[in-house]
Amino acid sequence: MEWWLETSRFRDAAKTEQAVNPGRYGEGLAKWIAEQLRDHSWEVVDHYAEDWGWEVRLRRNGCDIYLRCGNEDGSTTRWALFGEARKGLLERLMGKGDADVQLEALDGDVEEILRGDAEITWFGREQPE
Repeated sequence: MEWWLETSRFRDAAKTEQAVNPGRYGEGLAKWIAEQLRDHSWEVVDHYAEDWGWEVRLRRNGCDIYLRCGNEDGSTTRWALFGEARKGLLERLMGKGDADVQLEALDGDVEEILRGDAEITWFGREQPE
């Protein structure tokens, strides 16, 4: 799952954010998307800084999904969201949850959120040039 978007919504937040790496942001996007996903029945377990931006840990039906949130190099208006499903050993052994189904559900929910937000001026599957 991969989405790219353009918005000035997080520009000011990025300027004041304490980034792990200078110039790599995502806290504003991570907090915003986490709140939106709560409204779509996702459990938001945690969100935290990473080298490349921020990560939101989500859970649904026994599956952990990690949503990476970061800015395009040198930009505070272009952002990326990348999703990855991970299942623990116990979940794999017991067959609980279906990571692929949950990742697809997340993809659909993120698209709906992006499509419905008037402050997002562009979004798509590929990084804009």
